[in-house]
Amino acid sequence: KLAGLKPIVFEVESMAVARALIENEISQYPILIIDLGATRTSFVVFSGKTIKFTSSIPISSHGFTQIISKTLGVDLKEAERLKIKYGLEEKIRLKVEEEKTIKKMERGRVFEALIPPLVDLVQQIKKCIEFYESHTPGEKIKEILLCGGGANLKGLPELLAVELNLAVKLGNPWLNILEKKEKESKKMPLEKSLSFTTALGLALRAAKAEKLT
Repeated sequence: KLAGLKPIVFEVESMAVARALIENEISQYPILIIDLGATRTSFVVFSGKTIKFTSSIPISSHGFTQIISKTLGVDLKEAERLKIKYGLEEKIRLKVEEEKTIKKMERGRVFEALIPPLVDLVQQIKKCIEFYESHTPGEKIKEILLCGGGANLKGLPELLAVELNLAVKLGNPWLNILEKKEKESKKMPLEKSLSFTTALGLALRAAKAEKLT
């Protein structure tokens, strides 16, 4: 009322995310979507034409930044910059200016700082997969799609693929919106659009509703 808007529909976030990332909203096998957001990470298992399971954990992209800040002794702004620039690259060289001196840090410090939360993340993903597969006999998760701003962490898909022995890749929120030859919008590159996966899924619902009417 305060905004002067009239809600047309309420939708669960996981439905919008799946609509954006699952091609034609149908899958021949279970796919695990991991939405690594600023405040939490959500798990969504999609199979056939529907969502089969959802859950969330308090591991987040901002949490990664806080850990880097604390471990390396830099402020949050610098920690965020280091996270984006280096990610999980092990061979890096950092220089931090501190009280008019340059303090050289060993290579791989960002990666080392993130090891504890990454180990926790991997364990939580394994628990999610084990829970789903134990409650749905005959269904095995074969693929993982990453989305959310935290999915842009360099090296994350490769690390998860090795640890989980599954195919892991970045999802594409434009998959069901643009022509197949176009992988991303010229106005919003894939890396940035991962943070807007839910919004793009909602927009896709609205677009389909307009076509029906």
